[in-house]
Amino acid sequence: MPDAKIMIVEDNISDAAHLEECLKNLGYTVCAAVSCGRQAIKKAADTHPDLVLINLCLEGDITGPEVAEQIGSQFDVPVLYLTDEAEGDLLQQAQTTNHFGYVLRPFEERQLHLNIQTALAMHERESRHKETEIRLKQTINKLEDVTHLIHLMEAVFNSMNEGVVAFDEKGRLLFYNSSAGRIVGEPPESEEKDVYKWFEIYGVYHPDEKTPFTVDESPLGIVLKGETTDEVEVFLRNKFKSEGVHIRVSSRPLLGETGVLKGAILVFRDITKEIEAEQMKAELLRLRTELETTSLFPSLIGTSSVMQDIYKLIQQAAESDITVFISGKSGTGKELVANSLHANSPRKDEEFVALDCAAIPETLIESELFGHERGAFTGAATQRIGAFERANRGTLFLDEIGDMPYILQGKLLRVLQEREIRRIGGTAPIPIDIRVITATNKDLEHLVRVGKFREDLFYRIAAFPITIPPLRERREDIPLLAKHFLGKYATQASKSINDISALALQLLLQYDWPGNVRELENAIARAVLLDTTGVLQADNLPPQISPVVALGRDSSTPQAILPLTEIERQALIHAIEATGNNITQAAQALGISRVTLYRKLKKYNIVKD
Repeated sequence: MPDAKIMIVEDNISDAAHLEECLKNLGYTVCAAVSCGRQAIKKAADTHPDLVLINLCLEGDITGPEVAEQIGSQFDVPVLYLTDEAEGDLLQQAQTTNHFGYVLRPFEERQLHLNIQTALAMHERESRHKETEIRLKQTINKLEDVTHLIHLMEAVFNSMNEGVVAFDEKGRLLFYNSSAGRIVGEPPESEEKDVYKWFEIYGVYHPDEKTPFTVDESPLGIVLKGETTDEVEVFLRNKFKSEGVHIRVSSRPLLGETGVLKGAILVFRDITKEIEAEQMKAELLRLRTELETTSLFPSLIGTSSVMQDIYKLIQQAAESDITVFISGKSGTGKELVANSLHANSPRKDEEFVALDCAAIPETLIESELFGHERGAFTGAATQRIGAFERANRGTLFLDEIGDMPYILQGKLLRVLQEREIRRIGGTAPIPIDIRVITATNKDLEHLVRVGKFREDLFYRIAAFPITIPPLRERREDIPLLAKHFLGKYATQASKSINDISALALQLLLQYDWPGNVRELENAIARAVLLDTTGVLQADNLPPQISPVVALGRDSSTPQAILPLTEIERQALIHAIEATGNNITQAAQALGISRVTLYRKLKKYNIVKD
């Protein structure tokens, strides 16, 4: 309702002017702007606004809540309160009025628009509900028995957008209107069906789409016991329709003159699009989070909850010089996390120096760390600047710290404590201003217990631990990572490969990835080089990842080849499991629509856990 008429009741002239400007910018019509309660009531009668914005703290002979109460009751107009803080008696008084929320100062157009649209939608929904209730009561009051009810209901109910269904006292269908047939599907014409048969046909589930209602706890079962239900959300999986539908149901018993149950009437509306809109909002939020993550951590890829936790830890640690200890299996991306810590820190414009303690011979690692003077030892023909000096004012990343020789661990501890080094062969201390980040794929606490790693050094470097989970514990990130590596290596190979086949993606999702992200990257790089189709195929993946394809390619026996239907069934199961039963994400990963996915799940009798 972008052209809705809105009346402003605000005794602060500047706020009223600003609010009017905001409303006009948003496309609304300001039908009146008044500064006192009595004027507001008179103007409401003259201008018939669609919504009224009222200062909660309105001064004068009538308070804001009193104005809201009179306008709401006399003209059935939704009211939003304008306030800085709602407190004390005014808040209590406001709560007793039929208002639709608050708009907080300072006014911001986007939030103002959202509040107005929400209030209008809520008011419209309440009005429809009231109208439906009134029509139902008016109709039911005129009826003396169920047969008479059916004749009078048809014309009325067929004009309604809501579905209306009537049953007798045994749960046998008496009547359904055209909207009911449109929403849940036309009931098949056959012998009379009781309530249990209807449950078999329509598959009545809770909103999670997997937990079935029992007959007794369902709206129909409850109303056939003479009780009422209001706005119960139900999911129907009609075996005669390709898609399920979410509905919101209210039910009323139909009683004879003596109070004996004659049947029941159910009124419901389709809320599937509302739920899809909520899912879209959630998806937009996810995409916004992904965009923010990409801008802050361009080298890290993943939107899973565990990665979101890691991003938060990085942001918390980056601003200070606290010593961060990164642990994780090989190939999980420990150096990328260290890079992100540096890139988001105040030292980001200085050097980031990485040193792999496991890759340097024990005889050279001290020189690599601290440097040496000319002639310090045999072969030291020139002076050498070590990693600590190169990283001065920046960040030093010591990877595989668990492989550092025990004798050097004490020297490293002194450097961390005293913030100065001595080159080998040198005598003068050299002060350093440095941030140190360490990482390992080993269990340092175990190494401490067995005497292979200094306990005092461990507690010094492990001030802020970050643990990176293995890839198998964040499978939902695999499609995003795979597509990133696909783009990277397709560009390097000058190939046009823009997609991954559904089977290949499911094989990637089901594999346990002992080599983690590094193994995934290598697998995609290999598949890109072998590709000749323009779509990354399963048979180009390494054999340990696609054993089914490898068997089909290498074995001469028919038993080694799985039927295509079985491969598809397994792919569907893995997609559902890998995405945590999220139908939208599973459909996206498979490259099919949600409708198609529902149809295939039904075809293979796959039930979401």
